Amino acid sequence: MNESVKHALSIVTKSQLRFVSLVNTNIRCSSVSETVQGVSDAGEEHSSVHPVYAELQKLYYICLGKHSFFILARNMESNEENDGFLLKLPYNILDGIDVMPENVDSELFVVKLASKPENAHWCPSHIYFRSPARKFLVGQIQICWKTDYMFQHLKVGIFKLSVCNENLLQRMVDGMAHVYSEDRLPDQWSPAKNGIADSNLNGGSTSFVSPHPSMSLLKVKSYEFYANKDFSAESKRNEKQIFFRNRGKKSNNFQGEYFWVRALPPVEMSAPRAPGEETIQSVADGVLKSTINPYVRDYRIIGTPASCIKHGNPCGDIASWTSWMVRIRTLGSKTTTLANTGNRRDRLENKTQYQSNSEMFTSMARRDITIIVCRRAFIPPTMDTAQDILIVFFGEVDKYGSKSAVTIPQSILDTLTPTIRGFECDEIVVQTKADALLLSEEDYSWFLSRLRIKPKAWTRGLEFSKSLIFMLERAGLTGLLSHPSAVMLFQNITLRDDQEDPFEFAKYLEKEATGLPDTAPPEIFEEWKRRVWRFISWCIDGGVLPSVLSIQSLVYYYNVLAGQPRPQSKLSQIFENILYLKAPNEPYVNSPLVAKVRDERLMRKFTFNEYVMIRLIESGYMKTILTQNADKSEYPRFLIRLLQRKPTGSEGKYGMRLKYSIAKQIVQFSMTFSASTLSIVNENKSISVRNESNTGPLADDVSINIIIPTLFRLLIEDDENLQILATVSLVNYTLKNAVMKNVIMAGGILRRIIGFLVSKNNDLVRHACALLNNCTKTEQYRQTVASFQVIPMLLLILQPSTVPPTFRPVPILVNTVAVLGNLAADSGLREKILESVGSIRDRVGAVRDSVKTQKLPTIIVLLSDLLNETADIDVTTSGKKHLGSSVIAGEADGEVGTLSNGDSSHLAEVEPLQNLYFHTCNTLKNLSVKIKDGETSNKRYMRYALPNIFRILQSTHSVHLQSVILELFYVLSFDKVVLHEMYSKYQLRVVLEKIGEKNAEGLQLILKDLKRLHDGMQS
Repeated sequence: MNESVKHALSIVTKSQLRFVSLVNTNIRCSSVSETVQGVSDAGEEHSSVHPVYAELQKLYYICLGKHSFFILARNMESNEENDGFLLKLPYNILDGIDVMPENVDSELFVVKLASKPENAHWCPSHIYFRSPARKFLVGQIQICWKTDYMFQHLKVGIFKLSVCNENLLQRMVDGMAHVYSEDRLPDQWSPAKNGIADSNLNGGSTSFVSPHPSMSLLKVKSYEFYANKDFSAESKRNEKQIFFRNRGKKSNNFQGEYFWVRALPPVEMSAPRAPGEETIQSVADGVLKSTINPYVRDYRIIGTPASCIKHGNPCGDIASWTSWMVRIRTLGSKTTTLANTGNRRDRLENKTQYQSNSEMFTSMARRDITIIVCRRAFIPPTMDTAQDILIVFFGEVDKYGSKSAVTIPQSILDTLTPTIRGFECDEIVVQTKADALLLSEEDYSWFLSRLRIKPKAWTRGLEFSKSLIFMLERAGLTGLLSHPSAVMLFQNITLRDDQEDPFEFAKYLEKEATGLPDTAPPEIFEEWKRRVWRFISWCIDGGVLPSVLSIQSLVYYYNVLAGQPRPQSKLSQIFENILYLKAPNEPYVNSPLVAKVRDERLMRKFTFNEYVMIRLIESGYMKTILTQNADKSEYPRFLIRLLQRKPTGSEGKYGMRLKYSIAKQIVQFSMTFSASTLSIVNENKSISVRNESNTGPLADDVSINIIIPTLFRLLIEDDENLQILATVSLVNYTLKNAVMKNVIMAGGILRRIIGFLVSKNNDLVRHACALLNNCTKTEQYRQTVASFQVIPMLLLILQPSTVPPTFRPVPILVNTVAVLGNLAADSGLREKILESVGSIRDRVGAVRDSVKTQKLPTIIVLLSDLLNETADIDVTTSGKKHLGSSVIAGEADGEVGTLSNGDSSHLAEVEPLQNLYFHTCNTLKNLSVKIKDGETSNKRYMRYALPNIFRILQSTHSVHLQSVILELFYVLSFDKVVLHEMYSKYQLRVVLEKIGEKNAEGLQLILKDLKRLHDGMQS
């Protein structure tokens, strides 16, 4: 139960309460005749049902104190006869509790009294209660009784808890047959129906029928679900909450399929979550990193992590469920993770732990693992808590993968339901919170759409919204009030013609602080005003009229109304008030937002509505008002201050989303910057890739001194989404801009970028490779990049996996090969690349070589595999956006003829792999530039790839791909053995003649160079 409810009940009972819960009880049934006597739950007479039936359906508070427990009417109405509560039962008059077995009735329990309580001789000696949380509630009563007994007698007492095989409901009916006739009993109180009712929301038991005969009911703490019958718990207590598939008498249960389901502690929805727990995506990533990653050698993400739907709601739970699924395939286990870490004492402890869990660790060698994180929010009855439930399934893998890892976790999610079936919303508590405007934007929307709960300020919110629309129509934006949704919503809202100022109704609402006396402290009224404007922000941002009113549309209206100062000024004031930017512990000052941003004292520490700030940033309003003067750095500096600010209290609920919005704005800055860079490059054709280290467009001070240092800090964050956005920005800033490359290289962040190459996030790897591609285009940085051992990491990305998908997505392969091509243009790195991953016997070249000992570098095999027609490369991942190509080896080697223009962005989209082929052939060409002569010439390595290269040359329609292949042939022609093989085996002369007949623009020069070189070598 919510702490605020417990505190309120403590005031009523004048006692410090330990536990509070809602129950059904028969405590008033004996005194009921024709109408319900005593306190009514709703304050109305029940005419359509029998009074006993209505009484058994009502909910009461049971409150456990130190020396007594209390029973109160649910609406907490004062009962003057008993000091404001219905009944007070000291623990010393309790004679025990009777319950029925859980498989018969898990909710009913009977409190037996040794004597009547004072001032309540009408109280029965046996009080019957129903509670979905019976087990926990009875346990709390036991604890309180034993504590009171020790206080009274200074010794430990034995509480009488009896599990009865007889039907306790039948005992109740037989004891007072004139009261409990069959027609007066709800289903959950009927002995004939064994206390089992259909699905309902009144706290009674709810049936949970097996969805399929092959499935059985399994339970963990607070939740239950259905799974295949051949799964069973690890033990009776099952503290680890692990379930194994029964596969005969195996000594190691972890060798088969198993899963675990664990519920994390519930948290208040209004409180900021710990880092890494803000979203279910971050929780799933945390489970993967902490539970799986330390014990596997490597793994591959299968598909794309995405949200999944919980299809079933077997028991009518009114809470909100959201889920996120991640599937991985492990490629080996770490068997020494725990045993060989730490000092001697730690190693001994780790070794013991390792030995006790080694069966589980070694079983992860080849698995399909599914991780599902589901968040159950708006948990009844108070609807202000949320709880995360983790489902991790370990499936066995065959050559087709694991079917169980797909179907079983989904079935567990579909049938997952809480064991406590009290699904009724405590509308009194929720309505009180709504009336006090204590809900968030998300809460207002959920309660309105699901439970139709509106705050008392709803009418004022409609009046504010209608007045705002009325003002916009007066300004010329017609058609808003005539919208069908607006006509229906405002049909009972009447305004005078002169009521077009929305602030009039905001002022009314600020003064309607129900329950606040005039003598209340000023800070209390200030807090009420803040909540008023938060409620209004929800109203005008899709809360009451989504099709007409939203912050996005209001910002659009603000821009359209340029030249009309009055309505535009009103909109600005509304934005400023709903943002509610002010200094902590100080009253709100109604001044222009621009003036507040320029106030250095205020900007050192300030508070605001984070949700509204996100909406104003994403809609472009903040950029519009902060870039109106000549100082273009004001908006970036404000965003950086937002990033650096540390939220306090409940402000941090949307903190991570705010960081994402700011990072996206920085990406927009970088896109604008790269566009200006490219425009300068296009205007001055002398600025090219080959000389950009000496000349090029300069960077502005805002980018160098404000944005780039902030991006460096974002790269150090643990959140991968922020890392991706920061990396994308750096890619844009370094595009053909030598100055920005110098800044980034001097910043020392390169090691962090290279570390991203081993990430399992494909987007992060892709953009990290793109950034390295930009940096390594500049000759002076290639040696620096290579010094961080980047070459083995790049080649690891290219290596095929033993499990599908065999290769990484096409954009990652393209950028990786492009970086290798850039590095291969450096004569000092070429040999390191060839020798980086070893070599194999050259079976192709050994047929014709006089010396049979030549080895083929493994990298040539890897690159040739990318050109293979049957390579398992998913062409659907190629995308439409292409990055610039890598540079090629320079003329200093004396073997390069016509150079490619270094831009492959024009490759035809109808050939999705042509961009990959372009970079691969370019890299092979750079690796072919001479290192050694004679029989061991590195050009002869390329014979392994020649079949695929000739096939691509004759099938492609891309002129630039043909050009880079012809440049490769030009380089290979300096080795007479390779030249002879190209002419004799692959009919190079015929191929060149066919290409020449097409007379393609851009190929004439390279064809002439090849003909001149070949004629010269033959003569």
